Amino acid sequence: MAYLGYEKMQKAGIKNVCVHKGLFPPSLDNVFPKLRPYADVSDVGKVARDWPQLNFIIYHSGYRNVGGEGANAVEAWTMVEKKGRNDWVTDLAEIPAKYGVSNVYGDLGQLFAASTVAQPKLAAYLVGCLVNGLGADHVVWGTDALWTGSPQWQIEGLRRLEIPEDMQKRFGFRPLGASVNSSFSGQTGGSTSNLLEVQTLDGRFLSRNSFLTGLGDFLHSSQQDLSLRTTLGGGYGRYLIRTNHNTLAWLGGVVYTHENFESSDQPADQNVEALLGLQYELFRFARYSLQSQLLIYPGLTDAGRIRATTKTTFSMKLVNNFHTDFSLLDNFDSRPPFNAKRNGLSISNTLGWTF
Repeated sequence: MAYLGYEKMQKAGIKNVCVHKGLFPPSLDNVFPKLRPYADVSDVGKVARDWPQLNFIIYHSGYRNVGGEGANAVEAWTMVEKKGRNDWVTDLAEIPAKYGVSNVYGDLGQLFAASTVAQPKLAAYLVGCLVNGLGADHVVWGTDALWTGSPQWQIEGLRRLEIPEDMQKRFGFRPLGASVNSSFSGQTGGSTSNLLEVQTLDGRFLSRNSFLTGLGDFLHSSQQDLSLRTTLGGGYGRYLIRTNHNTLAWLGGVVYTHENFESSDQPADQNVEALLGLQYELFRFARYSLQSQLLIYPGLTDAGRIRATTKTTFSMKLVNNFHTDFSLLDNFDSRPPFNAKRNGLSISNTLGWTF
């Protein structure tokens, strides 16, 4: 019967299907045994895979610990500590990986209100679990929170929510925040060599495994006779591997490059280049991460010229979203200015802020 409804929705151009799940405490399992399969999330994965054109927004994200024997927030947190999961919410978060879908969304309505005050660690786990499994852009705020009065106190609580470092380490959760990273690095070597680079990458997820990315890079390098090279552009990327402990993604796009040189006899240059890249990240521990990045820029307006940058960074978290990085960088240019080096090598220490 439901599939007939989905068929009619699809024909009518309806994309979003909201489904009530959860709010069914364990004490009701024996009272209404026939209702449980309709309240849990065991059928969501198959339906999402069968109807990829529809988005399934799961109300309450299947959260069931809303009262009754063995079902309050404190006991729910005890279960997380012992088993490493929350029944139904964790099941929902695992659906994209198990079924290969990207059309499942989790709603925080009532879930957040029932946990953020009674058991803040549980609230952090539930949000972290959903963000980690569904993707940050697949976790939504539902108006069902009005059941508990004006939602402003919950909104303020969500803004201040942080995932403790021990929880990040145990479950592989990332710190909450937007996917914008900026870094600043510098190196000097007397009067013969100096390098200064600022790079910003900004990503917006289209689905759990695909994203749009923007790139801004500003490089000064005496090794390559560069007063300033400005690179601006963006493109599309997709994860080949995305687990709790590591990621591997490729990206492709187009960038615009403008170069000013230190030599007075070298005129400024500007080019349009393709962007091809691979990025690997290992974050086995909450406080430390290792990232390797390869970006290749084949010339489009300067055919035959190829630039490439490689960067391997060890990052250590400090305080207030600041982090320090230790990096090995190489900037390669197949057609450098006259008397300049093809490679600009550096080892740097950077200070960054994630926001």
